[in-house]
Amino acid sequence: MNGDITCNEVQVEGVASFSGDMVCTGIHVEGTCKIAGNLKSGSCWLAGLLNVGKDLEAESFTGSGSFQVGGTLNAENIDIKFVYGSGASEVCGKDITIYKEHHNAAAEFIMDLIPWRHKGKNFTCTLIEGDRIDISQVQATTVRGAKVKIGPECTIDLVEYHEAFEAHPSAKIGKTIHLGAEE
Repeated sequence: MNGDITCNEVQVEGVASFSGDMVCTGIHVEGTCKIAGNLKSGSCWLAGLLNVGKDLEAESFTGSGSFQVGGTLNAENIDIKFVYGSGASEVCGKDITIYKEHHNAAAEFIMDLIPWRHKGKNFTCTLIEGDRIDISQVQATTVRGAKVKIGPECTIDLVEYHEAFEAHPSAKIGKTIHLGAEE
């Protein structure tokens, strides 16, 4: 599809490419989808590959597979189960869960052939900010939230939290700051 698109529902089963921005009430991707511009959707559901060139804004984002967002992923509820290297510049929301699902070597070999797929084995971003954050196998510069749980194999430069903080022994955290109660 060339140009911007505004519609109710988008369902991708297979391969789709959009050259502009997309605004919809819901998008369901079961396959491979590339959107060159921004994606604004009520709900976003992914089982496969998704590449958004700019920002992704949704009420809820549920993803299983691999995805890359060039700008900010902003959703009220974010539940990401990435299988291969994934990432966004920033991740902002209320409830954020990011963890890696197990995969097999054959599927990983096929994924490595896709040129625009994010390389690497972790979820990478500059900032994760939300009320409740639960992450594993994430590389981030800053994680900021009310209740923060850092799981295994995370590398975080700075964690800022208001209410609660927990870290797995294998997590590498540069600095932790308790921001305390807001006045």
